[in-house]
Amino acid sequence: MPFDKKNLLKICLFFLALLCVGGFSAQAITITRTSSPIFYIDSGGNPTALRCMYVSYQITNNGSYQPDVWVDISNFTGGVISLAPNEDGVERMGAMNAGETKTAYFYIQASGATSTAQQHTISVYNGRPSGGLVIASANFSMTSVVETIQASANKVTTVISGPNPATLGGTMTMTVTGSTGTIGAAKVLSFTPATYLTWAAKSYELYSATIQLSGNNTGTFTDQLLIPPGAITSTADTSYTATYLFRAVDFTVGPTAVSPIGFFSSGTQVKHTDTSGYASLSPVQQINNTTVLSKLVSSSALFVATTVTYTVRLTNSGSSDVNLDDIVDKIPSSPAATSYVSNSSAYGGVAIPDPAISGSTVTWARTFTVPAGQSKDLTYRVSIPATLGTYINSAVGHIASVQIDTTINVADNAPASVNVSMTTVPNVTLNKCVYSGGSCVTTNTSAQPGDDLVYSISFTNTGGYYASGFVITDQIPANTDFKVGSVTTSLGTTGLTITIAYSSNGGSTWTYTPASGGGSAPAGYDRNVTNVRWTFGGNLSPTSPNNTGSVGFTVRIR
Repeated sequence: MPFDKKNLLKICLFFLALLCVGGFSAQAITITRTSSPIFYIDSGGNPTALRCMYVSYQITNNGSYQPDVWVDISNFTGGVISLAPNEDGVERMGAMNAGETKTAYFYIQASGATSTAQQHTISVYNGRPSGGLVIASANFSMTSVVETIQASANKVTTVISGPNPATLGGTMTMTVTGSTGTIGAAKVLSFTPATYLTWAAKSYELYSATIQLSGNNTGTFTDQLLIPPGAITSTADTSYTATYLFRAVDFTVGPTAVSPIGFFSSGTQVKHTDTSGYASLSPVQQINNTTVLSKLVSSSALFVATTVTYTVRLTNSGSSDVNLDDIVDKIPSSPAATSYVSNSSAYGGVAIPDPAISGSTVTWARTFTVPAGQSKDLTYRVSIPATLGTYINSAVGHIASVQIDTTINVADNAPASVNVSMTTVPNVTLNKCVYSGGSCVTTNTSAQPGDDLVYSISFTNTGGYYASGFVITDQIPANTDFKVGSVTTSLGTTGLTITIAYSSNGGSTWTYTPASGGGSAPAGYDRNVTNVRWTFGGNLSPTSPNNTGSVGFTVRIR
């Protein structure tokens, strides 16, 4: 082909067309069905009609790292197949590394049998489907909806679901053992962990399926609800164990009946598991929440622009591990904008990728596993400017659409929050005076030998923040004797505590105890005391009237 502008345009249009129809994806995402292309039902099922089934699609990321992958099923055509009543049609895959494959499961229903093909679309998004970018999509067809009957040889031996009740965000395991009976020539072995319209698919999110065959056929099939016919080497009765893992992501209004089914070739037909004993199977009980979160900060008071470390602490009081889908943090935007510090995120002390940032909303979209009976911390750093004021930070987590916050009750809205104050430093001012004629003055000019001098030292916090750990030390005036027991404290409403100590060597040590007549002083006085120290415990408020108090002592002029 000659290389000219027209041919170049044709080449560009060709690749554009491939992008539009899904033959080529800029993100190199592939979608592969691993469940039956035929929908099997039993409208007259005993004890309950079998109208639903799970479908599964493997999502493979052949391109670069994707931070937040979502999948939905939509665009049903044909008029017979649609989403099951308790299925929302959306599943989050989370972060996907290059080359990684995950499986999306959806629960769908059929209103009746039909030989007309039923279409639907599987779409993959970078971000939530409501606002995310479509990075791949593919159309699939259910070639028909076929009525089946039960076969007594196709039977379930046990169904065990646990823990029961499940923990919100935790895993519920459903283990089904059974046998296929004689397998027909078509070698159809199609599995689904539920078939009832009442199954709570939105509350129990299927995320893994493992089918293990034993006996006349062997093999382990992971995330495949349809066993490839080529894997069936014998038509003789085959035992199986199906292990389905569900994540409990929402609450139910009551117990939910279980209905795992196998649709297997039997003669020239496809028949299903004998369900006559299903009424006696233990239902799945209502889900419990055991996870809360709290918020911490490395410093609650700042005096200059700096960086603080925030901690979101996830605490799981239950007996099962819990997985959260994301943590959403509102970094402070008032009284001035703050900024997340790149590459500062860690979970459980291990570095994790930076969150997605939109304005002041910071979102870590990944799996956060909280072990049973433990707490685990998400930490990250934020730069706080020097603008004075209170910076409020809050955070919540999510398990699917359920908010996890400071309370076990998920029906409320109680985000975890912590405040940082940018303020001026504490400033404790002192004012010392001596009493003369009932007034406290800076200089007493009328005192004579033998007179007592009563000193008072008032202290006031005039700064912008609480003062703590401060100490007042005063020296006994020359040519005076300390009056034993004369030390006074007036702490008012400060809430402070105080410890008093004395020195006899100019403050080198503080172990001396005043005694009457010490150092040959008159009775009631001690000439050995050189210094008095007041050590304050607690925090002195910067706000009146809780910001001021006084101490004092008395000496005698020699």
